[in-house]
Amino acid sequence: SPSTPPDGTLVSVTSGQATSGIDVVLASAGGIAGTVTAASGGTALSDVVVTVTDPNTGYDTETTTDAQGQYTFTGLPAASDYKVCFSAADAGGTSSTVSYVDQCYQDAPGNDSADATDVVVTGGAVTTGIDASLAQAGAISGKVTAADGGAPLDQVDVVIFDSSGNSLTDSETAADGSYSIGGLAPGTYNVCFDGSSATGGPSTVGYPSQCYQGVAWDEGQDVPSGATAVSVTSGTQTTVNMALASPTGIAGTVTATNGGIGLEGVEVEVYDTSGNAVQEIGRAHV
Repeated sequence: SPSTPPDGTLVSVTSGQATSGIDVVLASAGGIAGTVTAASGGTALSDVVVTVTDPNTGYDTETTTDAQGQYTFTGLPAASDYKVCFSAADAGGTSSTVSYVDQCYQDAPGNDSADATDVVVTGGAVTTGIDASLAQAGAISGKVTAADGGAPLDQVDVVIFDSSGNSLTDSETAADGSYSIGGLAPGTYNVCFDGSSATGGPSTVGYPSQCYQGVAWDEGQDVPSGATAVSVTSGTQTTVNMALASPTGIAGTVTATNGGIGLEGVEVEVYDTSGNAVQEIGRAHV
């Protein structure tokens, strides 16, 4: 059955009669337009996904730049707080060998609209000049092998952290142990390797997780102190290789002091010499 709009006014209809005077005055819509180019050289960038949102109303729409790097939004309700962001994953077309860094208007890094500058749209007009100049991105790539024998390790999860310790993105190694993560803004990063599901080397139970270079890490936790940061510059690939050591273990029995009875369900925590948790929780059995 028909539903009533949340803010609508009910209209009574009588059999055999037309209810007149149900008039409405529609406000003029506005728009946003701009051009996206490469910061170096000023080349027009096609296939950039442009997103317009209004955080107060939840309005959300997107379009893609054309061959001239241009985009236009129309039919936007008048508002003073639109956020415009540019996603550069396919900037320049899918055949492009160059990647670019995401940003929001005006020169806010990344794609978090909370940092974007407000764009005002008025009825009956298109707000022009909402342009973006995207910096060429850098990348981190390398190869992950087994320290014992040097075999390439498949299915290692490579996680990139920014200089504040925030997890940004990740990728999985291929069968030859290689990985490549692009779209990174120039800056400093930590690279950590989750080897718990790794295959291809002598171990059949995965490999201990580490951060570059060789610092024990528990997947899902913060970057440990002692990890070596790597620098990424615009338009370059930084090589970060890692050799994961074969897993070792600690075993024992937990008993009661009085009577020597084996104790089940005791939580066992293992730390390295730097105080980092290597194995968060294990359980001793009888």
